Amino acid sequence: MKMAFLIFKYFPYGGLQLDFRRMLIEAVARGHQVTVLYGRWEGPFVEGATYRVLPPFALTNWGKALSFEWNAMMYFQREKFDLIAGFNRMSGLDVFFAADNCFAMNSARKPKLLRFLTRRYSVYERQERAVFAGERIPVILCLTDRQKKEYQSVYRTPEEKFFLLPPGIDADRKRPDSEEEVRRIRAEVRAEFSMNDDTLFLVQVCSGFHTKGVDRVLYAFRSLPEEILGRSKLVIVGHEKSRRFEKLAGALNLENRVIFTGSRDDVGRLLLGADLMVHPARNEAAGTVLVESIAAGLPLVCSGNCGYAPFVRESGGRVLSEPFSQSEFNDTLAAVLETPGRLEEMRREVIRYSGTMDYYHRARTAVNIMEESAAAMNCGLFQTAEKGSSGHFPYPDSEGGPSCPESCGDIEREGRMCEVRLNEDFRELWKGENAFEAAFRLTGESFRRVKSRHTFRFEIGGKGYFAKLHTGCGWREVFKNLIQFKRPVMDAGPEYRALIHLKHIGVDTMTPCAFGRMGINPTGRVSFLITAELTNTVSLEDYCRDWSADPPPFSVKAALTRKLGETVGKMHRSGLNHRDCYLCHFLLEKGTEEKESPSLFVIDLHRAQIRKSVPTRYRIKDMGGLYFSAMDAGLTRHDLLRFIRAYSEKPLRETLSRDRAFYHAADETAHALYRKVHRKSPPSPR
Repeated sequence: MKMAFLIFKYFPYGGLQLDFRRMLIEAVARGHQVTVLYGRWEGPFVEGATYRVLPPFALTNWGKALSFEWNAMMYFQREKFDLIAGFNRMSGLDVFFAADNCFAMNSARKPKLLRFLTRRYSVYERQERAVFAGERIPVILCLTDRQKKEYQSVYRTPEEKFFLLPPGIDADRKRPDSEEEVRRIRAEVRAEFSMNDDTLFLVQVCSGFHTKGVDRVLYAFRSLPEEILGRSKLVIVGHEKSRRFEKLAGALNLENRVIFTGSRDDVGRLLLGADLMVHPARNEAAGTVLVESIAAGLPLVCSGNCGYAPFVRESGGRVLSEPFSQSEFNDTLAAVLETPGRLEEMRREVIRYSGTMDYYHRARTAVNIMEESAAAMNCGLFQTAEKGSSGHFPYPDSEGGPSCPESCGDIEREGRMCEVRLNEDFRELWKGENAFEAAFRLTGESFRRVKSRHTFRFEIGGKGYFAKLHTGCGWREVFKNLIQFKRPVMDAGPEYRALIHLKHIGVDTMTPCAFGRMGINPTGRVSFLITAELTNTVSLEDYCRDWSADPPPFSVKAALTRKLGETVGKMHRSGLNHRDCYLCHFLLEKGTEEKESPSLFVIDLHRAQIRKSVPTRYRIKDMGGLYFSAMDAGLTRHDLLRFIRAYSEKPLRETLSRDRAFYHAADETAHALYRKVHRKSPPSPR
């Protein structure tokens, strides 16, 4: 099998990197042809794999991550693989190894001003969203159940996409069966650091000293009673610049009691020589070093933030409560070291527990899942790029939706960003052609034409379609929108993503058939979007036009009101706001209006925005616009209350009490818009 493994930065001692190396060794050992795409590599290569460097050209870390992602996308335009496995967040993956906790959840705790001043957060969140809530979600290899629930709480990722991996460490981390061998190694390690057998030897092994709480360890170590501190030493091991933490140790008068060793290849031996592992991490998706300590028979103290904290608790270790308290850590550490016989009791318990566990087969399990995923895709259970296509970007398996990219021909050779996605019909229709040239040759009945966008209807083979062609808005339009505090529409990408998003959350909308965009400069980007025509439909604006003089049956009015409220509520709760939310942009399928749940399609999404949650002002804008467009439809107060209940999915008393200010603001927006357009006050609900 031909596989691609992607990793932005490899160095020999990180937890993610160690897992990457073990899975790579396992895949190569099974005879797979593995190509490793990397941005930066430190250390020896694994024999048997092919390596391709994709150097990121940027100054910032987030810029390098973006550059690496685009370089990988362009590489997959040229090379075909049976499976693409990514170890960093990015789009276009078949399998993703989730080594970190949810970035969006952690960044939400950061100050809003900090998030506004740098693109770091928006870039990383976009890349994470592409994995967990993208157009086609890859198979996700996660480390803990808590990590999975975090991602699901933010992105609502389906349960079946997650595969829980067992802990994974190298077999040489296991405690030797011979106690004589353990005593020998213990004596050698202690001699290296000038310790005798009575010295209390504390150790922390990590990379990312601040994230893993090295400062917390130093403060707790300094708080120990003088008698305990005088016969204790702390060894910090890790691939990290330690100058800041060495200064902190000096400020705490710990220069002679704390040792920073840098990276080491003999961590397993080091754990056998220590008395206690401390790991009060601020953020730790799993914590492989915790499992390594358990396997070595080393007692532990860790924070509740560690994904593998349950293993620590079950092995007799101490798990700190969350939110973290420095005083609790200080007291816990002192109690473990002061209480006679406590360390020995914890050591016996962790040795007993380690004998019951198997921590050595994560890589084997992960590669098994990769093989099964590739086999499922090749059997058609998942949609993939067919043989001969030059890219590999999986998308939703909805009927008629985009399923694979199409060759970009000469455009790719010009070095521009190029992205094309076609369904079966258009892939066959444009086979051997340049998709952009084919799209821009189309003609038909024009519905709307502005400076940079043309919308028209056309037919192919008796089927109707709508096309939107974007030709770049120019800097003038960008600055005009920014001055008005609006987000400019630069290409067809936002509408395409909105269509996929609505399909994903179960809201009826147009079916995308072909999408493409090309160009790095956003103001000159060329793009197109083709959707299947929605037949036998009527806009709600036309359907409700005569309701004021000729009201429909109560059941029809009630069903449509509920359905409209449910649809808009789903959109907003999922993080999407329309920005042109009027009755004319909701199409009713004729013949379904008398059903309990009529078929209602959302259209014209080129200005839609998708976030983790919709800001209140955009919810007010959508709701105000919708109410404005319905003010002449002869609505009653009961109709409005029925809509509010369906929109909120809460009892009326609760939602009107809690969200009264929101509904009042939407009402004021609608009235102001009506007076502006019609030069008169709107009719009051009956």
